[in-house]
Amino acid sequence: MGFPKEKTVGEEGTVEELLFRYAEKDNAQLFAILDAARSDEVLAKLAQGEVEYESLFRGRKEEQLFAFSPFLVLCKEKTELVQWLASEAWAQSMGVFFTSSDSFKNLFNHFQKFLMVREEGGDEMYFRFYDPRVLRVYLPTCTAQELNQFFGNVVRFVLESEDGESILSFAKTDLGAKRR
Repeated sequence: MGFPKEKTVGEEGTVEELLFRYAEKDNAQLFAILDAARSDEVLAKLAQGEVEYESLFRGRKEEQLFAFSPFLVLCKEKTELVQWLASEAWAQSMGVFFTSSDSFKNLFNHFQKFLMVREEGGDEMYFRFYDPRVLRVYLPTCTAQELNQFFGNVVRFVLESEDGESILSFAKTDLGAKRR
């Protein structure tokens, strides 16, 4: 079951319109990190070639898991991929959006650093920060220093709410992550 092509959030407009409004407000570009493990359609939509994208597993030992990897994507208005993400894929935990004026390459290098984390016992595990169910919980728990490190040159993270009926925006502040 998917949402209608023009999924709206309250009276404010479609999800796609709101996402690009955030980018415009931030004087930045809209990016996404998509989880190909959530749906085969992610790779199919990326393969259409409308947007710039790269597997965050590129150059890592996980590279052979390309079909299940997280992908950094530079979103463009009115592309089939973004329309699909903002309608049918919305509320399906397929990824997160963010705004930034940094380069694609710098953002790629930045986010590759967060793919693995070390537990207190020393074991490494994958950190699925690109899953909105994880990011919604993680960001409010961060210290100011952790937020500075994780955000880097990201202005805000934008993701679906728990019920998919609204958009959550997280921006870093001196007091932590501000959720709207």
